[in-house]
Amino acid sequence: MNGTGHWWYDAGSWFGTAGAIPAFIFPVLYHLRARWWETRYGRHLMAFAVVMAALYSVILIAILVPGARTAEWFYGYRLLVYVGIAWLLWRQLWLFLRAQGTGLRTAVRKSAPADPPDG
Repeated sequence: MNGTGHWWYDAGSWFGTAGAIPAFIFPVLYHLRARWWETRYGRHLMAFAVVMAALYSVILIAILVPGARTAEWFYGYRLLVYVGIAWLLWRQLWLFLRAQGTGLRTAVRKSAPADPPDG
């Protein structure tokens, strides 16, 4: 136990660690075995895999490195990873809308009601 007395904290740490293994292995195997760079979707999948590995590295550093959660370098690294995640999610949305043949403005316009409600 970690001293908190809560088993779910320890379970979360274990699952966080267990998820890191495929998160680190996948981008390496994908790079070695697929021609991911040839399509925008392949590049997106690689970016997603790398960002997930980076996120898991933040989790592992916070769990395994004493004092990391209060260290200045950790805040900077965590910020960099979070910016990468935000960028990737916006790109994912853009790729989806592009594949659907619509832009963001068109998608928002189509989801809005045609006429304002009577009132």
